[in-house]
Amino acid sequence: MGKLKTKHTRSQNDKLLTYLKEHKEGITTFQAVEILRIYRISARVADLRGRGYKISTILHKDEETGKRWGQYILVA
Repeated sequence: MGKLKTKHTRSQNDKLLTYLKEHKEGITTFQAVEILRIYRISARVADLRGRGYKISTILHKDEETGKRWGQYILVA
C-alpha cells in the first residue's frame, strides 16, 4: 500500500510547482531548502512528475569537495 499524501506534502508540491513556473532557471537542492523549506525536493519532483509535469534534472558536482546536487527545471 502506497503512502498517503498529507496536506503538508501537497502544499510543498504546489509551492515547488509555482516556483518552477516563475523561475525558468529552475531550482537547486540548496535553494529548495533555503527559499521553500523543502528538504526532500527529489520526492516532491517525483510527485510532480507523477502528476504529468516534465521536469529535467541537471546534476552538478563540486570538483574540490566532491559534493553533488541537483538542479530541477520545468520543461515547457
